[in-house]
Amino acid sequence: MLQTPVSAPAAAPSTADETQPPLVTFSGTEQTIAAGEFFSFIVPVERAGCFLVFNWEEKSGSGVQFTITTDGGRTLLDELSEGSSDRVHVSGAEMVTLKWDNADAWLSSAQLSYSVKVLTDRGVREQLERRLLRAARHGPPAAAVECLERGVDADVVDADGHTTPLMLAVLGRQHETAAALLARGADAARRDRHGNAPLHLAAMVGDAALIDLLASSSSSARLQAAVQGADGADPAAVNAEGRTALHLAAFGAAAGEAPVAALLAARADAAATDGHSNTPLHLAAAGGATAGTLHLLLDAGAPLRAANGRRETALVAAAAAGRAGALRVLLDAGAAADDDEEGARALAAAVDGGHVAAALLLLGSGAPPPPADADASGGDDPVAAAADAASAGAAPESPFLSASAAAAGLAHAKRSTLGRLLVAAASEGDGLAAVRLLRAGAPAGAADGDGRSALRAAVQSGRAEVVSLLRRYGADDGASAGGGGTTAAAAAAAGAGEMVLALLGGSGDGGEEAAAAALVVAAAAGRTGVVLLLIQAGVPPSAVDADGTSALHAAAAAGHSMTALALQRKGASLALRDGRDRTPLHAALEGGHRRTALALLRAARGDEALQLVGPAAA
Repeated sequence: MLQTPVSAPAAAPSTADETQPPLVTFSGTEQTIAAGEFFSFIVPVERAGCFLVFNWEEKSGSGVQFTITTDGGRTLLDELSEGSSDRVHVSGAEMVTLKWDNADAWLSSAQLSYSVKVLTDRGVREQLERRLLRAARHGPPAAAVECLERGVDADVVDADGHTTPLMLAVLGRQHETAAALLARGADAARRDRHGNAPLHLAAMVGDAALIDLLASSSSSARLQAAVQGADGADPAAVNAEGRTALHLAAFGAAAGEAPVAALLAARADAAATDGHSNTPLHLAAAGGATAGTLHLLLDAGAPLRAANGRRETALVAAAAAGRAGALRVLLDAGAAADDDEEGARALAAAVDGGHVAAALLLLGSGAPPPPADADASGGDDPVAAAADAASAGAAPESPFLSASAAAAGLAHAKRSTLGRLLVAAASEGDGLAAVRLLRAGAPAGAADGDGRSALRAAVQSGRAEVVSLLRRYGADDGASAGGGGTTAAAAAAAGAGEMVLALLGGSGDGGEEAAAAALVVAAAAGRTGVVLLLIQAGVPPSAVDADGTSALHAAAAAGHSMTALALQRKGASLALRDGRDRTPLHAALEGGHRRTALALLRAARGDEALQLVGPAAA
């Protein structure tokens, strides 16, 4: 006996895929097929072409015969199974019949659940394309291969209209996927919206294996042009900025030289210039490339003294970026630090950028100071005069200008150049560089273009030893008669006790006014440790600042009970009155700090307690 559904399953709309809704959906969860019978229904399809997507399962485990046939009699699928999930392409038909046959079973019924959707050919293709683009970047490779096997174009582009699966595979470092795409004809010379071919992208991510894969798999002249970047080559040779893959690999070669080596092995041009006339050597020198990378480029014929559009050689580019390691390689290779133009420009770039190590290296290699550099006083540079005296056989006036310093080139630098370098060294906390510069004649009170002194820069760097060094050489930011007052106060407020002592001369005797101001500021900030350190160094606990405010008043007014009590225990008088005739108790109460006021009352004894609560002046 043949069994058919009592009523055909109703088609229902689906929201499972909002981007491409199916034309029709059938589903059922508990369909029983008795032994020897079958279940079937008809699904309308598009004659122009569509995909039939199905998923079914026979839950009893006995297995049934599943077939799909068109209204023209073609069999699209015929299998004996306990379930399957797949899609088949249908064209040239208006209806297909799905049939589950339990005819071979003698006693057992089949329990069937199923879902069937009809998607347009375009919709499925778009889904597969999106899946390929996603898998190309993020994996897994098997998903990308499946999409390719289903007929997706290997050069399909994403929403921006330029990025292909091969580009995404390179950016995601998906080596297996990239190989599969190339094997299926992916165009390795296609460019993204920035003009980058896949080879450019491989150079950007620094993947030598992908560079080898792209270079070795190419059978097109376009990709070879992209590798070589020769004059007159195909536009794919350079990106929108005029850079070859070697430019990009050189600029990002701080991690190693393998990508550069791979491109040079593929005959990349080491002398190619970008839109700004930079060679790969320019970019490697500025980008922090390893010494090995620089040597590879030089050995491949990169011009050492070629100038870019800003008249900068690789030496100047390295100096401007503060790449001391690159400078050493270039100088060893023959770059002319003592050249009146190249050396001066390199030194000026290093000084302007505050790159101390680079500037010292150039000075030591004979770089002349910038032509416009002159002593701030407008007179002759005393350091240069001392160097001239040394060369004439006379004893130099400065005891620090040794013959070795003169030979290193420091003695020939102007005071303002050395001063700017000193500020940069102090900012970096580089004590060794600061010593060399001070001994070469750098003024300890030097300031940069923004007016920041070397002393203040050292405080901001948090290096007390550099502060002490500058103070020993007479540095004074001019903030107060006592020396370093404002800077010391800022350090006190920040809780940098050792820094405060260094600014005040190391023992609290750097000027009574500055020391008192630092103590008051530390107390106002609740820096109990700094307060105790200053008192231990000799600052009187009851010292007052220029406004007549004591440290105890400042601590009480700010509600710092522990700091106020520490000052009282060290001898600060609770009965002391400030410029407004207030006691510390009055200051605490005016500030609304009742707990601090109560702590002061408890600490007061005898006559001091009576004086503490006495009326303040109106």
